[in-house]
Order: sequence, then C-alpha cells, then structure tokens
Amino acid sequence: MFIMISGYLLLGHDIGTKDFYINRGFRIIPALIFWSTFFVVFDFFFRDKTITASILQLTVGFIGNGKTYYHLWYLTMFICLMMFVPFINHYIIGEKPQIEDYYYLIGIFAFFMFLNQASFVAKELFNVTITWFKSFPWYLAYLISGYFIGNYYEKIKVSNKVAVASLLSLLIISIVLNYYSASFGIIKDSFILSNAGIINFIVTLLIFYLFAKNNNLFKKNDLISNIATASFGIYLIHPFFLTLLRIPVVEFTGDLSLSILILLFLAFTLSFMCIFLFRKIKYFRLIC
Repeated sequence: MFIMISGYLLLGHDIGTKDFYINRGFRIIPALIFWSTFFVVFDFFFRDKTITASILQLTVGFIGNGKTYYHLWYLTMFICLMMFVPFINHYIIGEKPQIEDYYYLIGIFAFFMFLNQASFVAKELFNVTITWFKSFPWYLAYLISGYFIGNYYEKIKVSNKVAVASLLSLLIISIVLNYYSASFGIIKDSFILSNAGIINFIVTLLIFYLFAKNNNLFKKNDLISNIATASFGIYLIHPFFLTLLRIPVVEFTGDLSLSILILLFLAFTLSFMCIFLFRKIKYFRLIC
C-alpha cells in the first residue's frame, strides 16, 4: 500500500531524472543510515550482544541481507525501486529520454551487475547468499498500479459491492489456506500472502481502489492527517516498542489473543507519539 501511494504521488509529474534523484530519491538514504544504526545499537543493549557481533550485524548483515533489522528490508528495496522511477515517469508523461538519461540508466544497470557479480563471489567463497537487491522488480506493479488507479479509478467499471465481495472472498480464502498450511507445520505469513504473490497483489489493488473511488466520503481530519504524515516513521520505529513490550504484556495478560490487541494498540500509539514529537525537530524530519 505504501508503494501504491508512492506511485500515485511520484509518477505523472514533469521532473527531470537528476532533479528527481536529488529532491526525492536520495531523501530515503538518511533514514536508512539512521535506523540501521539505531537498531544495531538497540540489539547491542537489549540482547547483550558483543561489539564484534554488532559490527558484523551492521556491515556483513547489511551487505548480505540488505537490512540490519527485519523490517528495514523495505528501505533497501525502495531505494532500488526509486532508481527506476524517473524512467517509468518519462514513459507515463510521454517525454523523450535525453542523453543524460541514458548515462544514468547504464550506470544503474552497471551497479546491479556489480551486485550480482559480488553475490556470486560471496556464495562461492564464503557461502553467503545475497539476494535482497533482486526483490524490487515485483513492486514495480504496485508502483504503476497506484498511479493508474489513483488517476483513472472512474474508468474502472467495478462497483463497490463487487470490489468488497471480491476482497472479502480473497481474505477468507487466505485465512483458510493459512490455517491449513499451519496445520501441516508451515507457519509463515508469506506462504499464502506473499508481497510478490497474486492474492496479496489483488487484495491491495482492491483496497486502494475502494479508497480512491470513495474518496469524496472522507472529510479532512487533523488526527488522520497527522497519523498519515507520521506513518513512515511509525513503520520504522514500531519494532522497538514491540520488542520491549511483547514479553511483559504476554506475561501480564496470560492470553495470546488479548496480548496481540494490547500490543497493537500500545505499539501504534507510542510509535505515533514519538514520531509526532520527533518531527517537531527540523533535522529529525530527514529520517522519519
């Protein structure tokens, strides 16, 4: 959903490749550096890691996995995605590529060729698998769909009833399939609802379409606007509170279902409050 919103906001504008990289593309790099370091330091103190283990997590872990903490995969994937956004945008607005666009594109492909070659070397010499830079192409479909649905939802002849019925049907099917896969020992959210899977893709399209089609029903609300502004930062910081609160909440309630609801509320509320305050500070806006 984040990527579809990004597609709606970033595509269809007359902005040059260089200007896009400077004004839009590079803005995610400070966030990547800060939060990658933050969670390594957090792990060092919370899990009593050694300095050597933390350094390996920050360097080898980042190079090998594209992240230092489980949720930060989104940042490296999104950076890869942003590299190609200007060229998709040129196609959408019907602008003929300039000679400098060719240089940028060749440079990007050379970068990915280098990563691909390095992954072969790492696998053969150190038995380290590096695949994180290969995941972003799947998300191009979300990016382009966000632009298309956001701008042309009126031309999509699907009623609210059909969209809602289709959405509920797919979610029920997913729940049932997840249940039976878990009964056979496959307890993975991504087994059925993978980000690169067809069910998750259609579900996301339907949700985005319903909000776009019925946007006139939603009035301006300051709280929702503030949450929307802080949503990127909420995503980045929320594992910090989940990790701190998970064991105390589970032990206090003694019930896993209730614990999930309480953790959801606490993690979201505390994350929002922190990011809302952080964004009051000028330089913190660069990272959240």
